[in-house]
Amino acid sequence: MRRISLFWLVLACQTVLLCGGVAGCTIPSSAADQAKVGVILQEVIAEYEKPGFAVAMKTFAKPYDQLQYALSLQEMVAARHGMTYLEYIRALNPALADPQVQSRLARVKELIKSNQKIDERFSKTLEKLEEKGTIAPD
Repeated sequence: MRRISLFWLVLACQTVLLCGGVAGCTIPSSAADQAKVGVILQEVIAEYEKPGFAVAMKTFAKPYDQLQYALSLQEMVAARHGMTYLEYIRALNPALADPQVQSRLARVKELIKSNQKIDERFSKTLEKLEEKGTIAPD
């Protein structure tokens, strides 16, 4: 659960702090940046929806490492479209209001939740097998 919260906290912080979502203050971005951001955001979400993303997130022991990995994916996709990470974040706020983007982000959140539930069930099963002596504990 902590991982999910951290993921959404990162997106919220990016939006509020860098996009100027506080008290109606906005950081202007060019029209060209706005056009690119929609495409970049769709690609970032597509990266998050891939099974490899969830697997990679599980391999990191520290939430900071998970955060760094998620942000590096965003930076990589932005660079492919000729934007710096800061330019991408500044232009992100209007794109997040798109209902299609909101629905895809919600789906990513559900995928992460379901993966965690599977992990929890698997861990409980392993514990039961260890208690019965069926398998040796780590």
